[in-house]
Amino acid sequence: QSGHYGRDLLHVLAIGDVDTVTHLVKPKLYNLVLPPAQGSGGTLSVVEYPPVTLALRSDRILLLDTYTDLFLWVGVLAQGRIDIQELLEQCHHVIRQLCHHRFPKPRISVIQDGTSMNRFVECYLMPIHNDPKDVQHTILPELKDLPDDSYGELMNRHRHLLGRSLHQWLSEVRLVVVSSLPK
Repeated sequence: QSGHYGRDLLHVLAIGDVDTVTHLVKPKLYNLVLPPAQGSGGTLSVVEYPPVTLALRSDRILLLDTYTDLFLWVGVLAQGRIDIQELLEQCHHVIRQLCHHRFPKPRISVIQDGTSMNRFVECYLMPIHNDPKDVQHTILPELKDLPDDSYGELMNRHRHLLGRSLHQWLSEVRLVVVSSLPK
């Protein structure tokens, strides 16, 4: 089955509509907000987030949709509040809505914060943890309301990620383009 996966992906790229191909290049990230008490029969709320590294907060449950894969990421603090099986049951409707038209159906992986599997989620997200605070606040406004100690913890958890941020890279590209223009 995995031998056909690459061929299926190429097929989607070749005949897919603009939205589908864009989705392959720019994944979607959703914050899943559980009802106040599990088993209460409440509805799972879904809020789309920018796909950036600083969205990975330990109190969150996030769904990263890369079109070919769905990664259900459960933060450390959220792990103590939920039962994974119950979470999957609550997410089933959301996942069905997101994927009903896709072929092949995306693979679903549950990733717990603090495990080596985090890298699968982090590699799809734009790195904004090295950007200046004002850029971070523009992209993810909720960071403004984060207490300093929580903000510091969030920044420290991404220090291991190497490379430039998207903002830094775009600034360098702009410099090269501007310097190569005829005078």
